[in-house]
Amino acid sequence: MEKECIRRIRERLAYGESENPWVRLYFDDVMKPGGPGRYNRVVEGGDGTGPGVVIVPVTTSQRIVFVRVFRYPVSRWLTELPRGFGEPGLDGASNASKELLEETGLRSESVALLGRIYPNTGLLATEVQVFRADAVAEASAKPCLSECISEVLFLSREQIERCIRQGDIADGITLSALSMCWLSG
Repeated sequence: MEKECIRRIRERLAYGESENPWVRLYFDDVMKPGGPGRYNRVVEGGDGTGPGVVIVPVTTSQRIVFVRVFRYPVSRWLTELPRGFGEPGLDGASNASKELLEETGLRSESVALLGRIYPNTGLLATEVQVFRADAVAEASAKPCLSECISEVLFLSREQIERCIRQGDIADGITLSALSMCWLSG
């Protein structure tokens, strides 16, 4: 069994809690194999929140539901799977169903956990649970305009692969969740 390679000596909160309920930045003092050092890490979510969620919604016609969303950090419109922070008091499946409804206006007959991803293990202390939502009905789709979502898209696998090749689906969480879904059958 492998043991920890880097051990935290002192946790130093540099930003968070009072400034921003969704993100905390730490500059930790650590002990590495070569001696003392410093490690930076970002923790997403506030106190009491669970892991984030991403949903792979599959319609009755085997299309996958995406949203067109403007992402301020990269200044681009991207095609992504619905996702969000874990809300306190809700389990992962309930959070996934809530995000699907909020971002797309859609509901699912069943939601199943596919696994977990860690989007950037070199900096982020973030866990995202990946869910598949089956039997999503296409008729009631409605984008959440307050979240900068311009439209809800229903894409076939061929269309998804084209969007990936063209760089329109470029978000790491979406790409990872799609891979997990396709590998699970």
